[in-house]
Amino acid sequence: MKDKPYPAGRAASLVAALICVESQGRVNAVTQNRVGLMQIDVEQNMTWITKHFPHINSVKTLMKARYNVIVGTFALSSARQGIRSEKGFSSNTSATRTKNGLRKFLT
Repeated sequence: MKDKPYPAGRAASLVAALICVESQGRVNAVTQNRVGLMQIDVEQNMTWITKHFPHINSVKTLMKARYNVIVGTFALSSARQGIRSEKGFSSNTSATRTKNGLRKFLT
């Protein structure tokens, strides 16, 4: 059984909440191997990021707010759909670390 899509307002609120929790809204946030607003783990995720987003080919590019949120929401959507392992996504992204909490938020 597939989950229903996020209502538009809830999706935006979800992304904003995730950014607040992960980086406290700091565009240049760096924690261990995680970077940017969505705290993307570079070490574990850069391979699939460059595969799906060829123009995001460096940490410097990934640190740009627009690209960081695009990659983070892509990972969130993929984790929610349960296709992480097929695409090679790390289980250590912000999206997958908070997946159970997000289900509670959306119900």
